[in-house]
Amino acid sequence: MGFTRRQFLVAAVGAAGAATAAVVVRRRLGGSNSAQTDNPPAAAGDPAPLVAKARGLLVGAFTTLEPATKKTRYSLSLVDEEGRLARTLELAFPFHGFSPDPTNVARVALFQKKGSGACEIDLVAGKVLRPIETVPERLFYGHGVFSADGKVLYSTETVVKSQEGLIVVRDGRSLAIVGELPSHGKNPHDCLLLDDGKTLAITNGGGTLDDAASPPNVAYVDIASTKLLERVTFPDPRINAGHLAVTKARDLVVVSAPRKGLADSEHGGVTIRPAGGAARTMTEPAATVGKLVGETLSVAVHEPTGVAATTTPDGNVLVFWDLKKGTQVRAVDLTAPRGVAVTRDQRHFAVSHGLRGELAFFSTETLEREPALEVPGAQMSGSHIYVWTPPAA
Repeated sequence: MGFTRRQFLVAAVGAAGAATAAVVVRRRLGGSNSAQTDNPPAAAGDPAPLVAKARGLLVGAFTTLEPATKKTRYSLSLVDEEGRLARTLELAFPFHGFSPDPTNVARVALFQKKGSGACEIDLVAGKVLRPIETVPERLFYGHGVFSADGKVLYSTETVVKSQEGLIVVRDGRSLAIVGELPSHGKNPHDCLLLDDGKTLAITNGGGTLDDAASPPNVAYVDIASTKLLERVTFPDPRINAGHLAVTKARDLVVVSAPRKGLADSEHGGVTIRPAGGAARTMTEPAATVGKLVGETLSVAVHEPTGVAATTTPDGNVLVFWDLKKGTQVRAVDLTAPRGVAVTRDQRHFAVSHGLRGELAFFSTETLEREPALEVPGAQMSGSHIYVWTPPAA
C-alpha cells in the first residue's frame, strides 16, 4: 500500500517518537554481516573520531517527536562504515541541502527547503557554528554550493511575494551577502557548479500551471556575466524541476514533482537528456511510470555504467535508468525510498527508505540489493543522503 507525502511525514514522526526512548538508551545498528552489537550514538560534547574507509560516511536529516513534550526535533545523522550512528547533531530546522567547503570539508553549510533556516556546522566536532541569514522578503529554497576555492557560497533563494528566483552570493568565510545572480526562473531549488566553477546549473520549479511565462526549467548560467547560456524545459508541462545530476559528459537527468498548485496525488516524473540530445520525460514502461506518483525525489548517477537511480516515496519504487538510451534498467519495490547516493568507492547505491530512515545498498554492478550491508536504524528520513569524507587525521 502506498503512502502519500503527508501520510509519510505523519507516520515517520509518529514512528520516530515511539522509538525515541529506546534510542536514548541504546540503538541497534549495523549490517547483518557484523557482530550486530549495540552501538549508541556518541555522547554530546565527546564526539568519536571519524574514519572514512572505502564507502565513505553517510549523512542524512532526521525528524523526531519527543513523547514527553510533543515537540518536533530536527537533527543530522551520520552513519559510519560499520553501520553505527557515529554522530548526531541537533538543529533548529529540518535541513535539506548539504554543502561542504572543498578547502575544509569539516565545515559544512546546511539549507532548509522553503524556509529561513540555514547554518554553518563543524561536522567533525559535531557543532553548529553560526546561522546563515537571508533578508526577510526571501526564503532559502533548499540547496547551495561552495566554489572550489571555498571563497564563495551560492544558494538558491526565492522572493516570497513574486516567487522570482535568484542565486545569492555570499563571502565564503564571513558568509555575508556580496551579490546576486538571476536564476532565470521562479522557485529555484537545486544547483550544481560545472565547467571548473564557471557555470551554474539551476533547477527552477516554475510558477503554477497557468503561468505560461514561468515554465519549470534547468538553467545553465554563466557566473561571470550572469547571462543565461541555455534553458532546458520539459515536454510535460505538469511537472516541475526538482533535483538534477549532470555527468562529466553533460548527460542530464532531472527528477520532478507535480507542478506548483497541483495535488500531491498527481504524477511527478524523470526527465533524461543525453549529451547532445533532446530532453525526454520518461513515459515507458507504463507499469513503472504509473508508480511515479507525487514527487520523484532524489537522483544519483553511477558514471562508469551510465546508470541513474531515482526514488519515488509515494510510489514506493526505486528505479534505475540507462542515461544514454533513456530506458529503464530495473525497478525495485521499496517502502518510501527517499535519499540516494553513490558510495565513495563507486560500488553501491545507498538508499534511505522506510518510516525510520533505514539504509539499503544496491550493487552498482548488478543492481541487486545486498542485505548484509543494511543499516536498520540509520535515522535518515530527509529528502537526501550525502556521502562525506572527513579530513585526514
